[in-house]
Amino acid sequence: MSRSNGFEFPEFWEYPPYFTVQPVAETFHKQKELWCGLILRYCKHTRTFIIDVHDEDLALFRNKKIDRHLDRGEKRVFLDALVEDGKAIWVDKKDICLILWKSVDEWADSVYSWCKNTAESVILVDDLCGHDGEMQGSDISGLPMALVAPVIAWLEKSGRAKKFKSKTGEAGLKIF
Repeated sequence: MSRSNGFEFPEFWEYPPYFTVQPVAETFHKQKELWCGLILRYCKHTRTFIIDVHDEDLALFRNKKIDRHLDRGEKRVFLDALVEDGKAIWVDKKDICLILWKSVDEWADSVYSWCKNTAESVILVDDLCGHDGEMQGSDISGLPMALVAPVIAWLEKSGRAKKFKSKTGEAGLKIF
């Protein structure tokens, strides 16, 4: 099995036909299941939140050893399947995809728990998107804005937080 960024790829990733969308429905169903699981595991392991279908260098979709890769259309097929399952969100037509290895409500729970565990009742949105400060090393450090927006909406909808703008114009979140 191959490795990239400490991630161990499954056996099917070494099998050239899996890099071409299969025409037989039963085979395609299995292929889609395998690719969707792989995308989620890889993104979680590497903390990859955003996939750009135009990125030809992402190790996930390119196996140099067998000289195979998924083209943009094939990537979209598997990303569409994740979107249909609620495990991804297209954020820019069908070019940029937000991968949800945890659901929006699970991310919202993580943000809420971090705030409660650290006694933070106010948090700046920019802090959620950053990699430094108090959140460094936590699972909520460096969340992309494409994820922060639905997380905030979820927290507001659940009555656990309220979005605000500071006097300096920075967006923040008041935790209840």
